[in-house]
Amino acid sequence: MLTMLNLASGMTGIRFAMEGKWQEAVIAIAVAALFDMLDGRIARMLNAQSKFGEELDSLSDMINEDSPLFGETSQSLHDKNAEIIVSMTGLDESLSSMIYTRFSYVADEIHFGRSFEGILRRMPDNTLEVHYDKIHDLRD
Repeated sequence: MLTMLNLASGMTGIRFAMEGKWQEAVIAIAVAALFDMLDGRIARMLNAQSKFGEELDSLSDMINEDSPLFGETSQSLHDKNAEIIVSMTGLDESLSSMIYTRFSYVADEIHFGRSFEGILRRMPDNTLEVHYDKIHDLRD
């Protein structure tokens, strides 16, 4: 459920940004980040993790007919000087500090028909490790 709210909030933020409603876009993206931060953690706390939840989380990154980017092409994004900004927030539990990172992709850096590799790795002690060095790695 939180993953669905994450997806809806993120897409709403993109829609607001495309309409030039920057304040609303920032709020929607912040809400999406909150849901994204909570969904896996709560699933683990409730022992409610599932393959379906993992797939839903990864599918929320796909573009479908409801996406503001649906129907866009490499050329149309280039013609619009499009830029997609990805912002991530996390908590380093060992230091109790927030970690922020941001990446920008201009039209020439956007690859169609591909997706990002996973950057989370489950460790033997069941903790998750984030591999930021793989943030730009793509899979077919």
